[in-house]
Amino acid sequence: MKVAIPITLIVLLLIVVVVNLFNATTSNTNAPLDLLETETFKDNAKKFESCLKVPYQAESDAYYEVGQFGSFVCKIAQSDLEKCVRNLKLNKVEKLEDEERALTLMIPSLEIKFAEPAKDVQIYHGDNLRSSQMPFDFVIMYFEPKTSQCSFLLSYNPPFARSTLAFADKVKIDIPNNLIDKAKAGDANAQFELGDLISKKTTKGESKEAFDWFIKAAQQGHGEAQFRVGKLYLSDCLGKPDRKEARLWLERSMQQGNKLAKMALDQMDISGSSKKDREAVLLERVLSGETQSKVDLANFYHYEVGDMDKAMIWYKRASDDGEVDSEITLAKLQEERGNIAAAEKLYYAAASSGSYIGLMKCGDIALKKQDYKTAANYFRKAIMTDRTYFGTTHAAVAPEADCRPIDKILRSGDVRGAAQKYRETAIRRHAK
Repeated sequence: MKVAIPITLIVLLLIVVVVNLFNATTSNTNAPLDLLETETFKDNAKKFESCLKVPYQAESDAYYEVGQFGSFVCKIAQSDLEKCVRNLKLNKVEKLEDEERALTLMIPSLEIKFAEPAKDVQIYHGDNLRSSQMPFDFVIMYFEPKTSQCSFLLSYNPPFARSTLAFADKVKIDIPNNLIDKAKAGDANAQFELGDLISKKTTKGESKEAFDWFIKAAQQGHGEAQFRVGKLYLSDCLGKPDRKEARLWLERSMQQGNKLAKMALDQMDISGSSKKDREAVLLERVLSGETQSKVDLANFYHYEVGDMDKAMIWYKRASDDGEVDSEITLAKLQEERGNIAAAEKLYYAAASSGSYIGLMKCGDIALKKQDYKTAANYFRKAIMTDRTYFGTTHAAVAPEADCRPIDKILRSGDVRGAAQKYRETAIRRHAK
């Protein structure tokens, strides 16, 4: 009995410890998505940088993310280009497929330059690149010899017309007999799984067999199968691509909440061959009332058409929805036209939303008015924008640490000196 009591207590303590550990690991299930994701696009872009294996200089605004893909921009010397291309396993191409071009058009920073690439721009791309070192499956690289600038489009998936059905490595697939039996009996999930296994092979005959199972599942309302049917109709695996049928099945998949199907439809729409086609698509999208559709149309008029009046109308409508980047762009355009009061009003609005550019602009406005206290306040806030959603910083030194010595200068009464120091620190941190 004397031995049993301590053992019982030990067991109870162990149970308590295990329960607490379990609660600790599950208590964040209601946390924001940013907290639960272990790797962001920027994290993966950093991994991609290590795959270059040549000297390079990242641009100040090097990263741009759009859902399942994004861009990274840097400079690489012409002498290192061949080695970089070899390291990334890319191939040179003369022009892009429509769906590849559509991806480029969906990233404003790339669309500006490469909607219609200059003749001297060199284009490279690669499929099925993902590995333990390379986080992306598909890469397009634009190299501008005059500036040595490399603009990379990085995607977790290949463009939808370039299905893995056409590019997967030849592999031996073992298909369970019970899965075949379930599929033949009409089980939609089994039909989809069977089609998915067969699709791992590469010949067009096998792709047709995979399609036969996907279409059976799709006709029963299987959303993922509908998506795969749409992808196959976009590819040449069934013969000539059929965009009409592809749209039909992708729309059905999208209606079931498939976000990749929506992206595929967006790519199809934006890959119109003329500016007139793209304008019509973008104008139709605006009818949905979504803020992003207004931004896309404003960017189209601004960067592709060069119609600043129309661009400013749509930037205004997007900024009225609280879209901060549109406020900044519209403020710059107003500034260029000499409408200083209107520009300042927009910068103040952007600053109130925590925009780095808005805060810096408002700080500069206060400096010109010799309102050093207000300037110091704006510049200090700009330093503090160097924060992620959950409060950490990507810089080596926390923003508070950089502010402390300047805070002492401010408390000493040298408000002008403090304002200048805050400004210099904000610029330095942002550049890094």
